[in-house]
Amino acid sequence: MKNNLKSKEAPQILFIERCLQLLKNNGRMALVLPDGIYGNTSLGYIRQWLHTKGRILGIIDVPAETFMPNTSTKTSILIFQKLSKEEIPDDYPIFMSIAETCGHDRRGNAIKSDDILEVANSFKQWAKENNIIIKGNNYA
Repeated sequence: MKNNLKSKEAPQILFIERCLQLLKNNGRMALVLPDGIYGNTSLGYIRQWLHTKGRILGIIDVPAETFMPNTSTKTSILIFQKLSKEEIPDDYPIFMSIAETCGHDRRGNAIKSDDILEVANSFKQWAKENNIIIKGNNYA
């Protein structure tokens, strides 16, 4: 990163930075972020910066309907653990999941199918299988 201040920055970038500032070492967080954070080439510096602050535990793609009818922004959930530079592994597994339904349609009407409810159990199983031990919570 450069030492020059930008004249303006996108709110989601500032949000990520502030959340990491407030997070204790070995602490973890889950953030709902616009999909552009993950795929926009001009935001690659954010992804690189995250790699210097800890490890990405998971990324969960949620359906566009998740926050409808209030907003149609396509989002994903980032699960992150803050670590000291010495604790960050060079290579590690990352939980990836796609939820296709969220319990309601685009208008907010309830539907029976809700993949998001299954993600937590899938994450716990994945963590156990990959010996992911998070201080204060051993998933094994």
